[in-house]
Amino acid sequence: MSARPGGRRIAPRTLALAGAAWLLAAVFLLPYLVMTLTALRPADELRDATYLPRHFAWSNFIDVWRESTLGGNLKVTLLVAGGSTVLAARGLRTDRRIGQVADGPRSRPPPASLPTPSPSLPLARGARRMTSRTPSQTSAEIASQPECWRRAADALPRHTGALPRRGERVAVVGCGTSWFMAQAYAVLRESGGHGVTDAFAASEFPPGRDYDRILAVSRSGTTTEVLDLLGLARTAGIPTTAVTADPATPVMALADAVAVLDFADERSVVQTRFATSVLALLRAHLEAEGARPDGVHPLDRAVRDAGRAVTQPLPAGLRDAEQFTFLGRGWTHGLALEAGLKMREAAGAWTEAYPAMEYRHGPISIAEPGRATWVFGPAPAGLAEDIARTGALLVTGSGSADDDLDPLADLVRAQRLAVEVAEARGCDPDRPRHLTRSVVLAEQQRG
Repeated sequence: MSARPGGRRIAPRTLALAGAAWLLAAVFLLPYLVMTLTALRPADELRDATYLPRHFAWSNFIDVWRESTLGGNLKVTLLVAGGSTVLAARGLRTDRRIGQVADGPRSRPPPASLPTPSPSLPLARGARRMTSRTPSQTSAEIASQPECWRRAADALPRHTGALPRRGERVAVVGCGTSWFMAQAYAVLRESGGHGVTDAFAASEFPPGRDYDRILAVSRSGTTTEVLDLLGLARTAGIPTTAVTADPATPVMALADAVAVLDFADERSVVQTRFATSVLALLRAHLEAEGARPDGVHPLDRAVRDAGRAVTQPLPAGLRDAEQFTFLGRGWTHGLALEAGLKMREAAGAWTEAYPAMEYRHGPISIAEPGRATWVFGPAPAGLAEDIARTGALLVTGSGSADDDLDPLADLVRAQRLAVEVAEARGCDPDRPRHLTRSVVLAEQQRG
């Protein structure tokens, strides 16, 4: 028998009953533990034969709340419960009055006066916070990019077999944002000595051109031009690879090999984290193959810089500029094109993008006070002085200084600017004008 403090002993029967109770509780609680751990798994770990997730995706609960009707159901419940409580309270007061009439008047002390709520109370401050603007879904996806890039690098061993081999002649295709990421990767791969690489909008792929592989980027996996090109490539016998965020789409059947980055999928129409995660995966692959170009940072540096870019204040006065020009050289020209597109999509802003050395050949003519020029990567010699003479605001920050950002991380700042400008202009960055999440064309609309 066990002894309790104070000398009293616990009977064996009591110990046995307590043990049985604990065992029974564990049996009942085990399914809840399994459900909780499963709910915390990212989508790409659901089939892993492990007890604990490698990454805890706490955002799953937020996603369920946003995508389901739980919020609306809770609101209805509160309305019904609140209304019932009010009606019950009024009925109780009526019963009491009837009782007072029947029993005669009773003396009672006067009710104490209630304090007047003060605007400085925490509740009042909370009420004002409730009326403030809710952060956009696009903003949340932008902020998640450092973790997405890290996971893209971790996923490389699973996707290496699908990615271009050293020496292959590769055409990289996409539409919109995916096309601009294709341009950035094409320069990185070819300048790193991994093989000849061209980038095309999927609708502009040159028929009859000889390639060893077509690499298609499509977040939705349903873009008409991409699917049509993959079908033509299969007929022509050209090996194809697709990178997508959705494994339940037609691209899975049309491409010979597929890399799925479902952890970087987005609910927003405007692409941010999926596109940059694709480029992070491709950069990690080039590094693993010993083909990182000179002057390009390792991906882990880019991930760290992205963490800074998420919170780094934007230059004063930039949000209020009336026009934005984005410049880049080499692989960062694709980033400049993408920054301009983000500003147009999210905010309807007037933006232009050029190779940095082309800026003096005409585009500089629109530079003036109240307008901005943003350079990705090191600025060409003398360009800063040329822009200063126009009075336009020059934005840099991803040059060659030790504390400068990786250009891909600098793109995160441009994405944040797009959201800030959109909100300042009364636009909803989650619902851009005239755009849908994927362009699916009818037969008569195909080129």
